[in-house]
Amino acid sequence: MPNHILLVYTVYIDRKQNKLFELYPLPNSSTQNNTTLHRTHHGSISCGFIEPTHLSSNITPDLDSGTIWLVALFNDQGLGGLRIDLQPDGTMTFRIDIHEQDIADLSFPYDSMFAVTSRTRARGIARTASSPEKPMCAMYSICLSNGDLMIKSHLVWIPQLLPISYTFDGLYGLLCSAVDDQINILEFA
Repeated sequence: MPNHILLVYTVYIDRKQNKLFELYPLPNSSTQNNTTLHRTHHGSISCGFIEPTHLSSNITPDLDSGTIWLVALFNDQGLGGLRIDLQPDGTMTFRIDIHEQDIADLSFPYDSMFAVTSRTRARGIARTASSPEKPMCAMYSICLSNGDLMIKSHLVWIPQLLPISYTFDGLYGLLCSAVDDQINILEFA
């Protein structure tokens, strides 16, 4: 059961992208309906990323300290993890783990979709900056083990151009898209 909400804002300072974070506890079921949420932690980091997805949280019941892991596409660097450590004084510290891209065509992923399959695992897909003649997607397998984030990736050729609208089921590895009156389902075990 979720016990907190993490808000992420983008602001530009001197033409550099900054991310602001705020953590709020969610009221428990015994609290009245008109409860005001009070921020417990805040922080900022000077980096750019898009499409963050919550992977895991380990936060103390009093929301005093803990760790939150997000995965996101970092500008010009590709897929990575963002570890947010909650400090007792209400601040946050950040650590970025960028996935080393060893395949040239894996560069510049965008339009990603991640599905968390357990508290420490996720699968995802992202379009890449490949040519229209050979559309490629990056498939990701993400695992959090003993505080370390491991990301495996490989390129998948999509037999036809992936339309704007698609969905990905990370649990079963199914990519579903619709083109005109045809529904395409691709399976990635």
